[in-house]
Amino acid sequence: MEKQMFKTGKALTILRVSFLVLIMAAAGGFSLWLIKLAISGENIISADSFGDYVYIDAKYASQPFGEDDEGNQYLFLSTAEKDSDILHDYMFRISKEGFEKSGLKDLIDATYSEGKTVPPVHLNGYLQVPSDDFIALAGEYYSAYVGDDAITDPFQYLGNAYLEYSTGEKFWQHLDIKSWLLLAGFLAFFGAGLFEAIRILKRQVKKDRKIAMCRQLYANDPEYARGLEEINLPETLFVKQCKCYITPNYVVSYQEGLEVFRIDQIQELYGYDQSSSNLSMGLLFGFFASHQTYHYLVAITSDNEAHMFASLMNAGKIHNQIVSRLLPRNMNMLLGRNSIPGYTLERELEALNMVRVPGFYGSSDVWKGRVGESFLL
Repeated sequence: MEKQMFKTGKALTILRVSFLVLIMAAAGGFSLWLIKLAISGENIISADSFGDYVYIDAKYASQPFGEDDEGNQYLFLSTAEKDSDILHDYMFRISKEGFEKSGLKDLIDATYSEGKTVPPVHLNGYLQVPSDDFIALAGEYYSAYVGDDAITDPFQYLGNAYLEYSTGEKFWQHLDIKSWLLLAGFLAFFGAGLFEAIRILKRQVKKDRKIAMCRQLYANDPEYARGLEEINLPETLFVKQCKCYITPNYVVSYQEGLEVFRIDQIQELYGYDQSSSNLSMGLLFGFFASHQTYHYLVAITSDNEAHMFASLMNAGKIHNQIVSRLLPRNMNMLLGRNSIPGYTLERELEALNMVRVPGFYGSSDVWKGRVGESFLL
């Protein structure tokens, strides 16, 4: 019995926080992957959509074979698959200024020189739709670039997109709407997981402190001993669903740490609705499982302490049963936010329905700031 009364629930807390850490790690990992992709771009070989921000590690490059009205240079680039000699060729456009700074001159010299090699040139840009002039020039010069006059359809190798050189942009400029939504979603999961993990850990710390205090009271306070002695009396009501005993003189609750207080010392009694979100439950069982409302009874005792007990999701009948046991032992307690005297319900005890008592249930912490909170989590 003593073990049950002082269970800290740390094992469940560790499981819940561990699960949330996994969620945060996954969300954080995907977020970093998206940011990295936005910074470095996708490998051009695997890209498949116009407008994609990509990179190419050009192993070979052609001489410029044309330019547009703005002086941008047209050329071909070739890149190899990873750990392979298979080449992929692409049309490429770059400004004259970019051409001078890009390192392409050395790559072009190496492409047309025997025995000269340079490292691949890393270039970033966007896949775009080529103009008719670009297509015509590329079709005319491609066979000379690869040294194969038998090619009749250059675009079988070049594809229908060209790489538009880009540099000096901020990484977030490379994210499209879909990527922004994904990044926002992953960051939201990370933030929600972090918030809930902190909330769970803070609650566990408060619960540990409360249980330590209750252990001291259990060892030193004679009221605790007397209350525990009464739980074995035949007239005692035990409510298993919320781990609560209503003895002839005491409320003994061990739902979240042992609490013992005298019924005749209850001055006010409230119903309290506490709503919370549980990310773990939501991920495992769906959105509606993540939102839970627990219904408590809150007793304010003569020592000006608030005691929350009888926490249940479906509390109606059980709360009615508990209150109907408490009232005959203390008709002077005030009920709910409207401070209704208990003796006014004396005739209704057999069919007591606390939902019908005006102001009994509610979500506002009417006792906060005016009572002690030693036992509250």
